[in-house]
Amino acid sequence: MISSRALSLPHDELAACELLNRCEDAGRFQESFSYWQPGDLARKLGPSAPQGTVWVDGAGRVCGVLLLLGPADDLRAWYRVAPELGAGGLSREVVRHAAAEAARLGARLDSRARSWDQERLDALEGEGFVKVRTYAQLARRLDRPSNPALLQHAQVVEARAVPPQELRELFEACWKQAWNFGEGASRAFVETLDTEHPELQLVALDEQQVPAAFCTCRLDARDNARLATPECWVETLGTRPGRRSLLLGPALFAALLERAKGAGARVVKFFVDTQNTRLVDHLRRTGAELESELHVLQLEGAGVGRS
Repeated sequence: MISSRALSLPHDELAACELLNRCEDAGRFQESFSYWQPGDLARKLGPSAPQGTVWVDGAGRVCGVLLLLGPADDLRAWYRVAPELGAGGLSREVVRHAAAEAARLGARLDSRARSWDQERLDALEGEGFVKVRTYAQLARRLDRPSNPALLQHAQVVEARAVPPQELRELFEACWKQAWNFGEGASRAFVETLDTEHPELQLVALDEQQVPAAFCTCRLDARDNARLATPECWVETLGTRPGRRSLLLGPALFAALLERAKGAGARVVKFFVDTQNTRLVDHLRRTGAELESELHVLQLEGAGVGRS
């Protein structure tokens, strides 16, 4: 008998971490190392997430975890289910619960699934989610040489050198129209820039010294202490419309490779919309390799859909 209840931290922390570690790709981590550790769930859930839910079996073992992440009107369903139970219907139950919570809150809801995770795709699509985007996950190893000539195409500065209002305007010019972001997204973008590694939050200025492209990254020392190959993740990359022929994006990427290497990363990873074939092709020409694809699925009829 499996039942659900609200996630209670720190009470459920150890049992939930045990499940999450069973679901991780062990090949990414140092030998005999547990990726999920006490405190990680609370950090992932954050103060703004509406809630978490766990599913427990008759013996009290946690066999499913669901977190609803993001602002209350624009949620992402992040969940893990015990591998032996997902195909038996628990994945569908977890997704159904997430959809019900989104409806109760009047929020739009999306989730993610890797192209190889057919069980998750089936559960999401079976409950009314539809694919709205597909991303290529690319990896660029830093033991390969970069092209310093690309740096000549732009003046690259740290984002903290740009006034917040200009950063918000740049974000909206590059992303808001394409993604139909809700109000407050540009403010959240500025407020959540990684202050621990300001050298990895970059802006390219055009010939008139106007911010025209940006790149923000995450390099987590706690994560990298656990990984076999330390990673730097590109979180956002955008170029202002009308400036995309100036090679500002490639210049930013070249600067990032050098800075990420100096910060201790051995590989830079990022997701790129597969419809952006020009960027995908460019990045692969710079030595990036395709690792997998990630599908973004959105619940039909939940809130205002993204284009």
